[in-house]
Amino acid sequence: MPDDIHGAVIAVLGLDSRPQARPHFRFRPPFQPAHGAAAPALFTPVDLAQLYGFPAGDGAGQCIGII
Repeated sequence: MPDDIHGAVIAVLGLDSRPQARPHFRFRPPFQPAHGAAAPALFTPVDLAQLYGFPAGDGAGQCIGII
């Protein structure tokens, strides 16, 4: 690892075949709204970004890691 980025790197993972994480799925039964109830709300990615206060932009130049 180059010395100029040594302090910024927290971990390097995934260079082997050992599992780093395992999925935690939870399945829920199909939603059945009560008679006369409003349909469940659906959100677009833009709606969620506004709700969570994400900054404007498209994320160009950013790097993330998701486990």
